[in-house]
Amino acid sequence: MKGIFFDMDGVLLDSMAYHAEAMYQALKLEIDYELDKKWIYLLEGMPAEEFLLEIFKHNPPKSSISDEEINKIVSLKKKIFKEIEHVKLIDGARELLEDLAQIKCIKAVVSGSSRKEVIHIIDKMIGIENFDIIITGDDVTKGKPDPEPFIKAIKGAKLHSKDALIVENSPFGIAAANRANVRYIITLNNTPLTIDDFYRFLPIPIKGRFVDHIFENTKSTRDCILKWIYEK
Repeated sequence: MKGIFFDMDGVLLDSMAYHAEAMYQALKLEIDYELDKKWIYLLEGMPAEEFLLEIFKHNPPKSSISDEEINKIVSLKKKIFKEIEHVKLIDGARELLEDLAQIKCIKAVVSGSSRKEVIHIIDKMIGIENFDIIITGDDVTKGKPDPEPFIKAIKGAKLHSKDALIVENSPFGIAAANRANVRYIITLNNTPLTIDDFYRFLPIPIKGRFVDHIFENTKSTRDCILKWIYEK
């Protein structure tokens, strides 16, 4: 038995632009902070609270931000996202999942978003019954780039790491997969990130080989995934 472990936003769902806009608006409204939206893509996979702490390290706000203010920003971001999102499936995602439904393999979603959000949007857009395992930011103590989310998903699937394939779209997701010692592929889809952007955040051991695992979009990963599943 083999298992495919998908990141959600940007891999299965065309949702990253809405997350970026919602966080931009929340930061502007709450603390008058101008967010470069590219950070959303660079740090994707981190829980929102950790994301805010990380961007504040790189680009400090005008004054110190309390935990209460961070919680307000996160709550407002979720509210704005619900108001503006018109999330669609990434091109080719439905067809890929339909192919996988005909094959005996484990399918999982591993996301840094809250369990409530993930369950709601997966069920709405794809159908929760299409996945065997769902790991969210609520299920781990450390989010990506820590390997814990993927390690927990693989243990839950009762698989050896060699029988798992991770489909990611962000530097932190790739780093987490590498630290979990699991094979991965990268699907760029609609990311504004360049190869140089990935290089800035990837550990040195990955930099020499990660370009061999890049696909333009989720649709183009199909043949690679199916070939890997049927490999002995």
